[in-house]
Order: sequence, then structure tokens, then C-alpha cells
Amino acid sequence: MSPMLHTALFLLTGTQAYRAFELCGELQQSIAPPPANISSALARTLVLVVSGGEMHQRRVRPLACTWARRLPRWAVVSDECVEGLASVRTKSPAEWWAEATGLEDAPPPSLRGRGYGAAQTRWAVGLQYAALVTSTPLAVPVDTFVFSDDDGFVSTRGLALLRPPQSGFLAYLCYRNRKFKDDVEVDVPCGGGGWAFSATSVARVGPKAPGCFFHVGRGLPTNRHQNSHVLAYCLARDYDVRGTHEDRLCPDGAIEDCSEDPAIVHLPKRLFRKRPGVGFTLYLGCLLAATDADRSNWQRLPVRLDSKQCVPCHAPTGAAGSMTL
Repeated sequence: MSPMLHTALFLLTGTQAYRAFELCGELQQSIAPPPANISSALARTLVLVVSGGEMHQRRVRPLACTWARRLPRWAVVSDECVEGLASVRTKSPAEWWAEATGLEDAPPPSLRGRGYGAAQTRWAVGLQYAALVTSTPLAVPVDTFVFSDDDGFVSTRGLALLRPPQSGFLAYLCYRNRKFKDDVEVDVPCGGGGWAFSATSVARVGPKAPGCFFHVGRGLPTNRHQNSHVLAYCLARDYDVRGTHEDRLCPDGAIEDCSEDPAIVHLPKRLFRKRPGVGFTLYLGCLLAATDADRSNWQRLPVRLDSKQCVPCHAPTGAAGSMTL
């Protein structure tokens, strides 16, 4: 299919949707038909890992050689392409602000540069990319889009059991019924545990998702604690997409509240910093070994880890074509 037809299909999903991302390579690289022996649930699921260029070597590469080995479809949403891996480059807010939000003023200071605020916009841009996927004819279509931070662990077993409702999104809710200034009550997610959207919801809200930051320009509070709430606020107020608690998405290492088969476990630094000699990569390898062994409570690793029992991670160096997804 020609790039021009891809663009036409994408624009049909929403009026005046400004594309806030660029493809890194061919679109089919991240959504190609998976092998026939993959379960139907996994085959129809695309995991999008939200990251930044400064984290590619320390976090994204270890993902590629641990849990991502087991996934038929996954891609990175970042401000830079990841060489050798399926990825999407998100434009900076300055590049899409006026077209996506309709506001002529420059983005608020919190959304400029490479700081936390700008990084939070990548979730909305990733949702817009997901809308392009839904508009692309595929032999095996994607019906579930799961978002994770780059310091999350994704379990294929738990992922296969995670099915979002046809209308709405799933999110681990840190705050319930948070009331904003206009009395809009929103369940907002946080903690990197991830969101799961159905293809139906993605096709409806994804094309204009970057425009959600219109609310920041119009006075919605934005700081380190609020930026992650902007998208949830916009989806609830403007699209009537409400959050639903899902214990398969586990934020901030709060594994005591997780399902027995979680889809995503967020791994805050404190988890592995408390253990001498255990870094992020080794921790991921140990979790993968535990899930492969079908060990109950696999997300609760023992105090003493035997690295010989963990899956080794030989991260690709970044050479093009060094990784087969």
C-alpha cells in the first residue's frame, strides 16, 4: 500500500487531524501479521512503549532482549527513532501545537524542551499513531492497544487476558473522581502501569488526541503531578471515554493490588536499587524467567536472586536490522 493511501485512510478517521508523529521506516514493521502459532489475543494486540531518546540504551534495549522477545507486536513511541527496532518518532509540542490545538500562542513552558511535561504528550501522540494502525488494512487486525512506560514489564500471559471494553479505556486509577476546576470529575491513571484501548475507541479519539493539550493552553493546571492527567481529562470531557479500574495493570510496584496474572508491572527504581548487584536489565531477565517457568506470584522475586536462573539479555547494539520483531 502506498504512503499516500495510508495518509488518506488516516485522515478519513478524523476531520482536520494534524499528524504529530513521523514513521521510522515502514508502517508494516510494527504491525506485520504475526506468526501463525501466536495465540489470537496476542496476535491482535499491539504494545506501545513510551520512552525518550536518553533512555533507549538504558531501558528500551533491555526490553528488546527480555519480555519483548515473547511479543509478536510491539513498538516504541519516542522523540527519536530507535535504530533496528520498530518505533515512531513523536514531534515536539512546538511542531504541532498550533495545528493540533488551534491555539496561536506558543506551548506553555512546561511543554517546551525535553522535560517531563513534553514527554507526557507522547501518550497522546502514540494514541494518534494507533489510530493510523486501525485505519490500515491488515491480514490480522489489531483490536487492542496497550501503552506502557519504558520501565514496565509486560507478561504475555497476562496480556492475553487483558481485553478492554468496546467503549472506554482501562487504566490503573491512582485517584478516583478527581475534580477539576470546571467541576468535571475524572478518574485519572498514573504510575506507568499502562492504558489499554480498544480499536473502536482508538479510531474515534486517536486522530485528534494531541489536540487534548488545548486544555493546558486554556488553563488546566500543568506540572509534574498534573501533566499525566490532561489526556484522561480530555477523553472524559470531550469524548465521554471513562476510565475503568483493571488490576492487570499495576503501577509503582504496588504488586499487592495486582491480579495473579498481571499484564504490566511497573518497576520503579526503588525495587531493584534495594538489592545489591541487581540492576534494571537483570531484574527484567529474572522476571522473564519466572513467567516462563509459570511460577505463581512471579512478580514477587525472592530477596536473593540467582542470576544463573535469569534469562540473559544481550541487548542489540543499534545496528539496523539487528533485531527481528
